[in-house]
Amino acid sequence: MGSKQVYKYPTKRNMTRKDMTMRERILPEGANRFEVTTSDGLTLAGWTYGDKAKPTIVLVHGYPDNSCVWDGVVPLLAANWRVVTYDVRGCGESDVPAKVSDYRMAQLNADLKTIIDHVSPDEAVHVVGHDWGSIQSWNAMMDDDLKGRVKSYTSMSGISFDHVGQWLRQQFRQFKWRRGFGQLFRSWYFYMFHIPGLPQMAWKRRIGKMWPKMLEQAEGFTPDVNPHQVKDGVNGINLYRANFFPHVLRPNVRPVHVPVQIIVLMDDPYASPHLFSDHRKLVPELWRREVHAGHWLPLKDAPLTARMIDEFVTYQEGGPESHALERARKLGRANPDNVIDGKQALVTGAGSGIGRSSALKFAEAGADLILADIDFDSAKETARMVRDLGRRALVQQVDVSDPDALVALADWAETEAGPIDIVMNNAGIGMAGGFLETTRAAWERIIGINLWSVIDGGKIFAERMARDRRPGIIINTASAAGFTPMRIYPAYATTKAAVLMLSECQRADLADQGINVTAICPGFADTGIAKATEHIGVSDDEQADRRAKADAAYKRRALTPDTVAEAMMKGVRANKPVVLIGVEARLGRFIQRVMPWAGRKLAKLKMD
Repeated sequence: MGSKQVYKYPTKRNMTRKDMTMRERILPEGANRFEVTTSDGLTLAGWTYGDKAKPTIVLVHGYPDNSCVWDGVVPLLAANWRVVTYDVRGCGESDVPAKVSDYRMAQLNADLKTIIDHVSPDEAVHVVGHDWGSIQSWNAMMDDDLKGRVKSYTSMSGISFDHVGQWLRQQFRQFKWRRGFGQLFRSWYFYMFHIPGLPQMAWKRRIGKMWPKMLEQAEGFTPDVNPHQVKDGVNGINLYRANFFPHVLRPNVRPVHVPVQIIVLMDDPYASPHLFSDHRKLVPELWRREVHAGHWLPLKDAPLTARMIDEFVTYQEGGPESHALERARKLGRANPDNVIDGKQALVTGAGSGIGRSSALKFAEAGADLILADIDFDSAKETARMVRDLGRRALVQQVDVSDPDALVALADWAETEAGPIDIVMNNAGIGMAGGFLETTRAAWERIIGINLWSVIDGGKIFAERMARDRRPGIIINTASAAGFTPMRIYPAYATTKAAVLMLSECQRADLADQGINVTAICPGFADTGIAKATEHIGVSDDEQADRRAKADAAYKRRALTPDTVAEAMMKGVRANKPVVLIGVEARLGRFIQRVMPWAGRKLAKLKMD
């Protein structure tokens, strides 16, 4: 291992007073510095890491950064690849151009080609860009001069200004005013950069000193030392001045012929996820990952950043395609405006009723399925129906009341099919009988299936979504009985009311993790549950008679599982917290809120 290299300002005269607290940068171990001369005579500083014989990854930094933004990522990638970083002109240790026009995109493309030709004259490289580095690298991927010099491109938090200009026109032509104006609002600093003198003065007088604290407040981490922070902030403004309006007002979008991985940072305050909604039309080979993170992912979570780059480069170099990358490839072909398309959903109780209908709706919307049910044969039949719709379906027999079985299901699903994006905790049973007749064993049985499975299922899968910073959806099947008390269904109504409250609490708590939670509350749906409902304290003959009467009543009501599943899909797409399905659900909710005394009166009725 090489010794750590420390670069310091040679004298205090090279620092502003505001920079006195940021004097040095500690480079990752194994750094080898190089310099190249650009086509217009400037000197760019760069560093190489790792084995020279291995394929090369070139990392391009954003604004207001220099190559130090990659310092946490570099050691993780250098274990398997040769890694190259460099300071874009005007930033870090690279020379500062004399004119704003020297920052134009054509010159930046030429700079990237100069770097590539220097570090890898005989082999094409893999390029990764973040923020401004992503913007300029998108443009480079459309440049004929770089054809054959790049094997793949990974983009984080940026697209070319030409794409932005085209996208804005599409939004306004399609009357998607909220999206168009929303992105214009996010890009407020682009316009501020064009005010003469103001942004430079702000960096020198205030922002340079406050920058670490600003990142800590915005995204919850303190960045490492960047001794050139003020220089990077001031000179980098010219990148935007030279390129923003020329490219946005006169977009020239050309095909990109290299494989592209887009890492969409879903909570980025500067780039809306909708900006990346039409790239499948522009890039023949596209992988799309959605990450619950803000703008500064390389600084905040270097291991995740490195892992996604490593998986993509490994595949492009002939290695296996991981399950996560396979999911990204499907998302690349999917419609990003459809929150289901290209995703993978897991449904419990998938063998019949609402579970089966929901699985088929997910498949029709473009999702692959993991199907779980205690009745293995019925789940296999649902899988056959899903496959007939052209989607992948895997089946597992699971007793959802067993938490260990749910953990095993999650492990198995990740191993066999990869990340789960949508979890529908649907398995449940019915139970009827008075409170005094319902035994402890009966309570334990229905709580285990109807409630504990929702608690355990939500926690197990939400933990994995949060671990991977993966946006997710959890759907919990409650019931209109959750807010409609009935004397003959105390156990069932209690578990469903608990599921409804649990869902509301989950939604509040998991929102910070990028996980949406929706509870569905169907009325008297003809799912077959009436035939299986356990009636406590009655003979076998009476139980059969009650089941038959209840089933006939449900059939007369004619609220089908397909209707429930369709309403569920609409609610999930709209990210609704609670979806009321059927007039009895809406009426029960109204009575609970407005006329609770009437609900208590109705609860006393015997409806045998």
